[in-house]
Amino acid sequence: MQAGQLDSQTANLLKQAYSTPGGQRLAEDALRAMERRLGVKSLAVLRDQAQRVAANPDVVLDAEQEAQQMYDALISDLNATAQIGAKSAIITAAQGGLALSFDWALANEGAATWAEQYTYELVRGITDTTMAQLQTAVATFHRTPGMTRGDLERLILHGPDGIPDLVSTTGRIIPATDRAEMIAITETTRSYSAGQIEGIRASGLQMVEPDPDKTPPLHVRCRCSLSPFPREDDTMSWHFMTLNDELVCDECGPLNGQDVGA
Repeated sequence: MQAGQLDSQTANLLKQAYSTPGGQRLAEDALRAMERRLGVKSLAVLRDQAQRVAANPDVVLDAEQEAQQMYDALISDLNATAQIGAKSAIITAAQGGLALSFDWALANEGAATWAEQYTYELVRGITDTTMAQLQTAVATFHRTPGMTRGDLERLILHGPDGIPDLVSTTGRIIPATDRAEMIAITETTRSYSAGQIEGIRASGLQMVEPDPDKTPPLHVRCRCSLSPFPREDDTMSWHFMTLNDELVCDECGPLNGQDVGA
């Protein structure tokens, strides 16, 4: 199993994050960098699919091949993001004065194992949605007089807005550009949280699992996180942390700072 690799810019951000007073902001910058990478890669796959379908609207895509293409695009960065979470959780615990006995390789291996297993589940869901979206778009193409293959590609990538007479007839099509952003933000949050859990699991500390119903992401585009802390019995539990800005939703806001250990 090969670990995902961090680019030098992200690695440098993390190094500073763990050694300077303003580190938390730098850690958030590293996660935003991972979001951008995931967004670019997922959009590239969705754009390729749109171009192939527009070139031949009657093409029959192989779901397994499409899923593998998305898996290959995402696995390395989801793995790397989980490893960021593992390192962050371990260092947070160490900064609290707790005695740790751990192996960085073990933490990385746990993050990598999670990423590999989860990414298979993720890409199956993405592919199912993609197939349904493409079927809707192609059906619209065939029943709309004068619709060009260029219109079909734009419909898949950007939705019906701006294409005459399609807004009310295509049903629910989520533009590929929006889907890529949703995937990038939501899955960066999920990978980071999972990595945090794997990091504490590898630290040698006794840990309670976070409540799965209160583990980020709680919704699409959620950017909340967990923070490990010791309860009075020295068992490690989890605080729910929001960014505490105007984008925090009504679901996440009340959980900010709460112990969400199961």
